[in-house]
Amino acid sequence: MSDRSDYTMLDRADYATAAYCRVANIPETHTALYCRTATKTKDGFAIEAQKDRLLRYADENSHTNTALYIDDGESGATLDRPAMKRLIADIQAGNVKAVIATGADRIARGIEPMLEWERLLRENDVVCVTLECGNLDLGSGLANMSDLMRLLSSK
Repeated sequence: MSDRSDYTMLDRADYATAAYCRVANIPETHTALYCRTATKTKDGFAIEAQKDRLLRYADENSHTNTALYIDDGESGATLDRPAMKRLIADIQAGNVKAVIATGADRIARGIEPMLEWERLLRENDVVCVTLECGNLDLGSGLANMSDLMRLLSSK
């Protein structure tokens, strides 16, 4: 407020008031590239190979705004993994509209966590593409569950 006594909020009826609001760091919607290995290797080759494939696929398919989520040395028995939890939070916040993984088994290695994943995708209108499954969209509903069960049981 000004030091001028003739210019106060209470005694000025002819002034215009402007309110300016700004929010910093609004996250953009992005495509998530998810990598996971169960056994952490010293050279990180498995993760690097997955990253290379996913980044190449994203580039070839015009996914320009991508973010990597990497769980190295984490089991696929549950979705309770550090990067997966960040990915789930970003999906629920509306920041992710597509997830790309090299295979369905990178997301989960069992029916229950995969059903939980499928429900999360469906509820948040997110597409999950897996490269080894012929670009199978895991978020399009239970119609794909027979394919999904076949994929999980073959690993």
